[in-house]
Amino acid sequence: MKTIIIVQNMLCGGCVNLINSRLSEIKNITNVEVDMYSSEIMFDYFHETDLCQAKRKLKALGYPEFNDNTSLFTKIKSLVNCAINKLSINP
Repeated sequence: MKTIIIVQNMLCGGCVNLINSRLSEIKNITNVEVDMYSSEIMFDYFHETDLCQAKRKLKALGYPEFNDNTSLFTKIKSLVNCAINKLSINP
């Protein structure tokens, strides 16, 4: 099945690369596409549990779904991940 998730806190190419690589690590998640401008993440999944795992992973990285309430800690986590991944792609 294919899904589209709109997330919060996606700021740059570092965020895109992090999300793409981490979701691709999840078994049964394939064809991950991340659109920074619309904050959309599209991918295929096999079981509903795979979708739930992907959503948990995104939230843990600091990119919760658009309609989730977020704490300041979540926003800070996404900024830190953004900075780390931005530095890793632009040495």
